[in-house]
Amino acid sequence: MPNIPVTGDAAVWLLSQYHDGPCEDAGTGKCGTAATYIGPFKRFCNPCALRRQAKADLADQFRDRQLNFKAAIDAGLVLEETRRCTFEESRPEVEQRNEYNYAYLRDWTGGENIMLYGAVGAGKSYAARCVLVKAALDFGWTVSETSGFRLISESKSRHWDKGAHHVDAWRTTRLLLIDDLDKAEYKTHELYYLRDILDRRAGNNRRTIVTANMDMQGLHEHLCRLPGVNRVAVDACLDRLAPLRETNMAGDSLRWNQLSGNPGSFNTGDAK
Repeated sequence: MPNIPVTGDAAVWLLSQYHDGPCEDAGTGKCGTAATYIGPFKRFCNPCALRRQAKADLADQFRDRQLNFKAAIDAGLVLEETRRCTFEESRPEVEQRNEYNYAYLRDWTGGENIMLYGAVGAGKSYAARCVLVKAALDFGWTVSETSGFRLISESKSRHWDKGAHHVDAWRTTRLLLIDDLDKAEYKTHELYYLRDILDRRAGNNRRTIVTANMDMQGLHEHLCRLPGVNRVAVDACLDRLAPLRETNMAGDSLRWNQLSGNPGSFNTGDAK
């Protein structure tokens, strides 16, 4: 392939480049010089230049996503500890006993909502936050997180009606994580606040991840048994999580300190 002159803005960009190796395009040898076009500088052939520009664009895009993710943390929409939750740093023993689940989570493209359930300390929250970080940095999605406890707390404050920024974020970010959905003791009116969040998300190309100690059927039965809870309100909430992929995180609690040999002592480190 012959070297084609690069001019205009592309030529200005190429001034900062130096290419003295083989051309990335097979069979073209070294990229030639372009003294006629950009002075005494080496220049890339067009295919090489386009590839390198694409790499530079991706680097800029990733930097912007990192800044947006940091802004979400600074605004209190994402926990500070979540930034450390990545698939690359996950515990090998957790992945080994959940090999199929982790393969699914790593390859998740946002086609459905996710429910991670399993024993206390089995690594559900960590895995969910890995997906959150992946969505923010790999997809460029807006993200936020909360918990069942915080939803109840906010429903008792005036933030909900005043449109606090975090409540609005739970409604509108492309991905929301609701951790420990089953832990809070809901009343019927509090479930309607949860329904408000899920209703705004359903049908708007927004995705939700929830974690719990029980599967969806168990969660439904648990919520219906709570004192003063209306079954219709429970149905209205959980129905809005469709389409949903239920994923059982296997294994015992990672919070037990296995190294000490004392099953009665807890490891204060994060359960991944």
